[in-house]
Amino acid sequence: MEAQANNILPMLEDRVRSLEERGAFEEAKNVLESAVARARSTQNGENDLVGGLLLSLEMKADLCLRNGRFDEAREDYLESISLMAGRKGEEETVARLFGALAFLEETCERPDAAMQAYEKALEQLKRVRRPNPVEVVRLTNNLAFLYSAKNDFDEAETLFLKSLKLAHSELGPEDDNTTGICNNVGALYQKAGHLEQARDMHVMALEGREKSCGSHHPDTAQSHGNLAIVYAQEGNEDLAREHFEVAFMTYEELGEECREDFEAVGENFIYFLEEFGDREGAAEVRSKLKTALSRSA
Repeated sequence: MEAQANNILPMLEDRVRSLEERGAFEEAKNVLESAVARARSTQNGENDLVGGLLLSLEMKADLCLRNGRFDEAREDYLESISLMAGRKGEEETVARLFGALAFLEETCERPDAAMQAYEKALEQLKRVRRPNPVEVVRLTNNLAFLYSAKNDFDEAETLFLKSLKLAHSELGPEDDNTTGICNNVGALYQKAGHLEQARDMHVMALEGREKSCGSHHPDTAQSHGNLAIVYAQEGNEDLAREHFEVAFMTYEELGEECREDFEAVGENFIYFLEEFGDREGAAEVRSKLKTALSRSA
């Protein structure tokens, strides 16, 4: 931020990171509490001193969030917001803080509070002439996801499509944010029973991920798995089987890092094969799944 804030930030970050890596959370928090106290005692409205207080508070909030001290983190985020709210040119800073607060509330399973914080973050970005498109996309997508979880299809669809349009135009069809939103929109349509629209979105996600990530990637495998389920629901046995096989094989090759996804796709694949009367194929997949999981246990 300003000169003094910029000078203290690297030293604080390095010291706190070192302490946290050693498991000395309380000592790291004490370091930041001292920095907050010093900044609070000297800040008198000057930008550099305000910036020093903000950086100390935000670092402390982030530290507490990472270590499950949610009430303390919430207090620090709220103080940081009150410190910066209304200051000219600080709308993106306030938006970032509201976004962090929203993530905290999601972690604490307080969806209404999280939605309110996301909405306030987006309100701040509306006041910025050229806001960072990645931030707008991310916040809008997260808010849409919460509406989807509450089964508010119309609001979720509106927000998802808004974020998708921005991501597609500003970031491109192969960007991770764009393909991730395509995936989320597909899941929303699938949940609502709009299978054709769901298929179109998952195809878009798959095409973008294959170009940006390649075929041997967890995100690409996820899109294959999603398409397999949609095709199965549509009764297209051949295409469902094809995408299940690719997803299953890719997750198996990726190993331990995708253990949970591999197991989920395997169970879905088995269910699909049994539903379509291929009990021999289901038994073969079950055997492969069991063997692979036992190796990685």
